[in-house]
Amino acid sequence: MSALRLMVVHNQLVGPTGHAYTESLGWRRLCDTRGHDLSLFASRWADPAVLAETGARPVFGLTEADLGRFLAADAIAAPTPADVARLQAFMLTSFEVASGCRDAWGLAHEPDLVIFPWTNAALLNGVADWLVELAPEQRPRLVFNVVQPEPGWVIDAANVEVSGDFSWMRFACRRLRALVDPARVALTAVEPRLARLVAKVGDVDCRPGPLHKFYPTPEAIEALRPAGPAAAPIVSALGADRPREKGWDLLPDVMGAVCAATDASFFVQVSSREAGEALSGHLHAAGRPARVTIQPGALPTEDYFRRVLASDLILMPYIDRAYALMPSGIFADAVVCGTPVAAPARTWISDRMAEGWGAGELFDAPAAGPVADAVIRALSRRDELRATVAGQAPAWRRAHSLEAYVDTVFARLGVIA
Repeated sequence: MSALRLMVVHNQLVGPTGHAYTESLGWRRLCDTRGHDLSLFASRWADPAVLAETGARPVFGLTEADLGRFLAADAIAAPTPADVARLQAFMLTSFEVASGCRDAWGLAHEPDLVIFPWTNAALLNGVADWLVELAPEQRPRLVFNVVQPEPGWVIDAANVEVSGDFSWMRFACRRLRALVDPARVALTAVEPRLARLVAKVGDVDCRPGPLHKFYPTPEAIEALRPAGPAAAPIVSALGADRPREKGWDLLPDVMGAVCAATDASFFVQVSSREAGEALSGHLHAAGRPARVTIQPGALPTEDYFRRVLASDLILMPYIDRAYALMPSGIFADAVVCGTPVAAPARTWISDRMAEGWGAGELFDAPAAGPVADAVIRALSRRDELRATVAGQAPAWRRAHSLEAYVDTVFARLGVIA
């Protein structure tokens, strides 16, 4: 196996939780195992302890001088029209990315590949701003992974047509095509529909790719697994980001209905103490008793996986149609841990379940009644569902992991490593 110099950009790496953090741990583990030289880059505002643990260097994001230069006028300006605000955000992100790439390139000593695991149109435009400063022979091989649709991209109920403004992605891809030989670029999207959309909109070779997910080792997972089942079933709703789109507003009615029909209890993660107090208030206002533990803020990685392993069911009450164009890391963790799910139909999650991954019940309508019914059905079959998902972890790791993703893009670029 040939050693490579890899530059990986996790410009959203700030604290000791979230995808950027765990994936950075995964990149470090993978490169240590395979003997690659990793230059990992993070936000300039990252926690020093996280930088020490991951070995990342903080170069991305606005400096104090940038904040004064770009944002000071906003404090006294009149309200900005939405389209102007969107253009400002696009250009500001592009500026941050170009500036960070410029600094990172000098520190990484001309790596063999530059990898952007979380890509959007503004990032692509920022990379183009940086590449134009390099002589053509200096421009590196590039890997871009699109995980989420652009804001405003909406897919119809049949998962066939996507509407929205595609001009930003089209513009960024056109710039990229003009600057880099297509044979030196691997562009992927985790969700196959999103890959086809980006390919069509940007006139680029964007292909479906594995979910680039970090998991603890199998031995670490088993060490975190509880010794035996709880006396009563536990349903967990995990992930504190984007609570409205993820259906957290449905939880009071869902929990009330499930607790009235079963002896289950709930564990619910929320973004903050204030969000937890609001959820508790909604439960009381609903007048339906529920057995629930509320966790404000993010969980450390080990505690998070311990929670997935201890749950009888992972509830994903997602109402956002974007999940038909993007993956769910929590579903991936549930498969690795052998935990069933209750999840929305016509999404990346249900597509994977149709392929035989995971186990659980689906709900169709994004409303409290159908979600609660799916939870109750799943709990009534929990032993059967656990038996179905048990043992899937090794094959899932081979299909959807950071290692699988790296192997895929290396093959695309003809890299032998």
